[in-house]
Amino acid sequence: MRVSLNINLTGDGDAFQTGNHGRETARILRFLIDTIEDGMEGRFDLRDINGNWVGTATFERGDD
Repeated sequence: MRVSLNINLTGDGDAFQTGNHGRETARILRFLIDTIEDGMEGRFDLRDINGNWVGTATFERGDD
């Protein structure tokens, strides 16, 4: 089985400032992990804690 995961994340917003970048990145990755674990595939918009768009992720699996 082939698995493909691509993540594009930009931490320019206020949620990533003042030393909070690690915590905010982890929160977004947890959302993505939970979504994949629930069996979802496709393209996902990634949003910071303030609701601002910060990137996309694509998860696909298939047979090779």
